[in-house]
Amino acid sequence: MIPAVGGLGGYGSGKGFILAEELRNQLSHLRHQKALIVKLVDIVDFNGSFLTRVRDLVGANPIIMVLTKCDLLPEGTDLAAVSDWLQEATLRKKLKGVDTF
Repeated sequence: MIPAVGGLGGYGSGKGFILAEELRNQLSHLRHQKALIVKLVDIVDFNGSFLTRVRDLVGANPIIMVLTKCDLLPEGTDLAAVSDWLQEATLRKKLKGVDTF
């Protein structure tokens, strides 16, 4: 379990942080294995919590994206609209073939 990726979203470095390139190196073996990838993304810091080039890391493995902290959205937020936004934002980041929850 990696608590935070340093250098993204304004996070620093130190104990409990890992650099994005180190994380990519640790995950690179997934490209050659069959796996279901669950990618957690923070709704409060979408860009900062979105590790780029995920498809390069995981190859053709299926990806499920789970949007966390939705309970922090204002009451009455249209979650279907949030899901649509997530799909569009994911495509803009060139990550295709992803189911979102």
